[in-house]
Amino acid sequence: MTRPTRLARRTIAVAVLAGLVLVGVILIRQQSTLNDLTAEHERLQAQLTDLQYETFLDQFYAADADSPENLRRAARERLGYCLPGEIVFTKDGQTP
Repeated sequence: MTRPTRLARRTIAVAVLAGLVLVGVILIRQQSTLNDLTAEHERLQAQLTDLQYETFLDQFYAADADSPENLRRAARERLGYCLPGEIVFTKDGQTP
């Protein structure tokens, strides 16, 4: 009578262990997917911010495009141009 009870306990233990392993694998895959989606979201958020800034600049410069000073400022800020004798300062890693 003890033999079937041991077999039943072992079967239950193996089934529980297999279930835990399966749940662990599923959780790891979901975490990996979540990390990928979070990185994609951050990349898209940064891209959206850049596009919103570009749109703002386009609207700003379009409103004042007839002034020579505004045209010089647009050339300096957007295209990196400078007048002879000017010194251009940029943040690290940015091009003028």
